[in-house]
Amino acid sequence: MPQLAKGGKHVFGWSKVGAAGHIRIPPEAADEYGLLGDLAVILVSASRTSGGFVLMRPNLVEVSPLAAVLREHPILSDAGSEGTLTVWNKRLYTRVALHRGSFDLPAIEGTGFTYDLHVGDLLLVVRGSYVGPSFLSRGPLIAEADRHGELEVFE
Repeated sequence: MPQLAKGGKHVFGWSKVGAAGHIRIPPEAADEYGLLGDLAVILVSASRTSGGFVLMRPNLVEVSPLAAVLREHPILSDAGSEGTLTVWNKRLYTRVALHRGSFDLPAIEGTGFTYDLHVGDLLLVVRGSYVGPSFLSRGPLIAEADRHGELEVFE
C-alpha cells in the first residue's frame, strides 16, 4: 500500500463512482477492515475539507467514541434501515448493504447522491481510523494523490 509522502497517510487507491452510485472497495481495504462478504455497514460523511465518507462496521462503532450516535439514533443499528439518512454532530449517517466488496450510495431526490458525488467521480481510499477506510473526494490528500500515477483505480 503506497504512502503518499514520508510520514503521510497510506492509501489503497482510487474508487470510481459508477452507475447508480456503485462503489467498489479496494480488496486490500476490504481485507484490512473486515469488509468481506455481505454486511450492513454505516457510512458517515467526512470533513468539509476532504469530502466523501468513511465506511464503518457497526460492531467497531459500538466500541468507539461514535457509539453515542447509535444510542441516539437506534435506526442505524437496524440492518434493514438502508438509505435512511440521519444527521448527528453535523455529519450525515446512513446504513448501506455491502455485497462482495462493493455497495451503492443511497440516492436522493434529483440527480446527485447524498455525499455530493456523481457518476465518474474518483474517491481516494485512505487508511482511516480503526473503524474503517475513508473515501475522500477533495482536499490536500487528493492533490498529492494526483501526482501518483501508479495508484490503481477500482471500478
